[in-house]
Amino acid sequence: MQEMCGLSQLSSQSWVTKSQNSVNTKGMLPTGQLVFLSEIFKASRNVLSILLSILNERIFVNGPVSQAVPLHFAVGASNEVFLDPAQSPLLGRFPLHVLVEGRDVKERRKLTNGVTPKRLQHDYVTARAAAKTAAEAAAKNKIKLDENDVYVAPSDPEIISLVADIFAMLDAVAMKGAQPLPEDVQTLLFELVDYANKLDLAGVIAAMPKTHTTRTQEVYCGNVITNRGIVMFSDMVRIMAYLHGRPQTPCIFDLYPFVYMAWRTNDQRTTVTVHIVAAITVALPELAREQGAVWVYAAIRDHLFVPDAVKPKLVSHLLPHLIQAGRGEEALEALTKDPRVNPGRVEEWDKNRVEWAARQAAEEAKQRAEETEAKIV
Repeated sequence: MQEMCGLSQLSSQSWVTKSQNSVNTKGMLPTGQLVFLSEIFKASRNVLSILLSILNERIFVNGPVSQAVPLHFAVGASNEVFLDPAQSPLLGRFPLHVLVEGRDVKERRKLTNGVTPKRLQHDYVTARAAAKTAAEAAAKNKIKLDENDVYVAPSDPEIISLVADIFAMLDAVAMKGAQPLPEDVQTLLFELVDYANKLDLAGVIAAMPKTHTTRTQEVYCGNVITNRGIVMFSDMVRIMAYLHGRPQTPCIFDLYPFVYMAWRTNDQRTTVTVHIVAAITVALPELAREQGAVWVYAAIRDHLFVPDAVKPKLVSHLLPHLIQAGRGEEALEALTKDPRVNPGRVEEWDKNRVEWAARQAAEEAKQRAEETEAKIV
């Protein structure tokens, strides 16, 4: 507990009542805004109680004082994973799960090179100073143009700059207020939630038990995605839309990070990833009709959270619509050369897809021409 919250700081009257004992929290977890917690599932009961209070209520009870915690973001690391929230209350507080592999054999030699000490405190102070400047500019509805403190009004006031301050974005989202997600996004989200909750630990659709009974207790088996999880991820979708400069237009690509939330075993992770990519692919034609193929193409190309390995597949499925929109050459160029769309994995695709898309677009164009000619006659 001392490593997490600070050393005990006894008052002169601490012998009167134990509740007057307090700790010096300067530079410790209760004063942190961005926090990294190692081996979170090994927490003792006392530490678990403190963590839950901080994560749920943003409060740290420091002796006789309830101290507000300015926490914005917490990352936990663990070498073990529990398969049900009943096994650890902390599991649901860290909704996004990323599997981090060990270092490649070729990179292990770097571990012996030594680490250059970083001036972390200096970097933090510098970053906060830059953030303050950015916040003042944002308050005036301006953004920074260059290093000479020259500011210009943004072309789109809904787009915010996150170069210096992630907190400005969080505040902007909070001030904007939660808007209902678009119907297509909601529909796909709930379809993904239902699918993830049907998978057993082997990643196969199966009837899942509501409880698990042992000789001494009956444990409730919670869903992978709970109602709390739906609320959390809905907020993430809105934040992702802000990050991409379209706060009023969350789209189906913003649902891709659901792959980091909808699993507890590696088998589930593999199954869910394949299903999400397939579901987004199926929804592409309708989105292209509503927003236009060019808009959809740009959304795929520039998306921060859709992996490079997935973008080529989505763009290749969008190709017929891009050809119809007169942007086929640009898309083909992107598929073969643009590193944002093609990270050098062309040989892994079904190369016949491009030819098929071109033929389909030509046939549809011919059909439209025949229909037009028939109307004239």
